[in-house]
This record gives sequence, structure tokens and C-alpha cells, in this order.
Amino acid sequence: MQGYVVISVSLLVLLLIFYALLYFIAKSLNRNNKLAQENQFLNMQRAQYDALKGAIEETRQARHDMRHHFAVLNALAEQKNWEELEKYLSSASQNIPDTELVLCKNHAVNAIIGHYYSKCKGNGIPLKLKIDIPENLTVSESDICLVIANLLENAFEASMKLDRNKRQIKMYARPHSEKILLISVENAFNGEITEKDGFFGSSKRNGNGIGTQSVRRIAEKDGGYCRFSHENGIFTADVMLHGKN
Repeated sequence: MQGYVVISVSLLVLLLIFYALLYFIAKSLNRNNKLAQENQFLNMQRAQYDALKGAIEETRQARHDMRHHFAVLNALAEQKNWEELEKYLSSASQNIPDTELVLCKNHAVNAIIGHYYSKCKGNGIPLKLKIDIPENLTVSESDICLVIANLLENAFEASMKLDRNKRQIKMYARPHSEKILLISVENAFNGEITEKDGFFGSSKRNGNGIGTQSVRRIAEKDGGYCRFSHENGIFTADVMLHGKN
């Protein structure tokens, strides 16, 4: 009888050890999966940011080229070569971008919003802006630019699905305190949104939308928050970014 009890206890201990091993293996796999997802988001965000910076750099280069254009125009005017002057004006004007917006003291934010302003203007989307972002912040500049880029990109894509007379985007951004920046974007949409447990489905691919997830992760990593809401054909994103201590 005593031997049976010893065997039973031994089997129970082995079973508990087995379950404990399964628990730690599952926990380790879950942690590795979360790390893999984090790396995937970071890579997506980095790729998006690099692509956006490339587009902005091209615009800056085009503005820089304007100096060359003016030098050529001045030379043709001095020569009174009106025919060549007319040809050059016609060709050069097609490559000159809109004047850079000066919305706030932060140059990176100006560049990002200016990029989307031109994009919206070219597609008949009214973009109303009220921006007050200082040059130096405790909030990461790259985080600010990524959040703004994601929100405006989502708003732009939603607007493109509407008739021109229904398109509209509003954005404001301002510091709430030395370490807190508030950003809000509103846009009209076609009323079709897939939402589950606070996550929004992507309109371009299966699964959740990368833009809203990226904004949520960026906002929450340093103690901020974000809230997405939709009512009466208007989608609203409210984000609070918190600077590092």
C-alpha cells in the first residue's frame, strides 16, 4: 500500500513538472511571438518613415532647383530670347512644387504635413489645419511624425472613397504641457468600418489596419493614449503623446 502511495505521489509530481514545463514553453513562445510582432511593426514604421522622408527630400530638391530655373530665366530675359523663355517657362513650371507650408516652428512636422497638404490639394480634399508644435520637445520627433503621417494617410485614403463634394479633413496639434502633445484628426468616410475589440480592419488587406495599430503602439509605449471614434460619417482620431522622463 505504501509503495502505491509513493508511486502515485511521484506520478503527480511528474505530472505537475510536465504541466509547469508546458506553461513555461507556452509563455516563452508567446513572448517570442510578441517580440516578432513588435519587430514587424517597427520595420513597417521604419520603412514607411524612410519612404516619406524620401518623398519630402525630392520635394526639397525640386525647390532647390528653382534657383537654377531663375538663373536660366534671367539669362534668357537679358538676351531677349522670348521664344526660348516661353518654352523654358512652360517646361519648368510643371516641375515646381507648391510653396512649403510654415505651420509651426518644427521643421520636420512642417515637411510631413506639407507633403500631405500637397497630396490632398492635388486630389480635391480640403485640409484644414491648426498646428502649434514647438521646435524642441521631450516627445520623440520621429514618433510625432509617424503618428501624423499614419493619421493623415488613413484620412486621405478614406477621403478618396468619397465624392469630391463630401471630402474633408481637419487636423489640430498643440502641446498640453511641457511633456504632453495632443493631436486630433477628423475626416469624412463612407460609413464602412470593420471594428473588433478596438481594432480596425484594413481596407487594403486582410487583417487589422497597420496605421491605427502603429499609432496605438507609439502612443502607449511612453504612457500616452489614443482613441478612435466614428459617428455620423465622421472618423475621429485623438492621440496624446507623452514625452520621456
